[in-house]
Amino acid sequence: MLIHCENSNCKHYFEDSCMKNMNKEMISIDNTGRYVDFEEGVNEIYSETDNSKRCVLTKEEVLKMLPDKDYIHTFRDGNISLIGADWSKKEILKAIENYEFELTGQQATSMGHGIAFQDNNGWVFVETK
Repeated sequence: MLIHCENSNCKHYFEDSCMKNMNKEMISIDNTGRYVDFEEGVNEIYSETDNSKRCVLTKEEVLKMLPDKDYIHTFRDGNISLIGADWSKKEILKAIENYEFELTGQQATSMGHGIAFQDNNGWVFVETK
């Protein structure tokens, strides 16, 4: 799974398992997904053009993908491990109104969490049908 850098002028992706770029240098990412050591024009080596296509979903598309139950499983990256939690459907519906949802990558989708949104604490991966 790749994590996208959230600096507005940075197009980098990072492997969440090792956080190393192609030069084997360590990359520092803060808890909001921003590449701390980013220098424009210097750190371009780890750009991933093939994976840079985001698939933003409409609210209707997100609603169709949610499981039909009262509590929906979510997880977020806790640096050392994934942190899972059940959110009430009411809270998920509130998030749909407040945040932009996207399709997730192959790994999160294979874990049954095919959509995600970014709140103030980072990415939240949401269970799907």
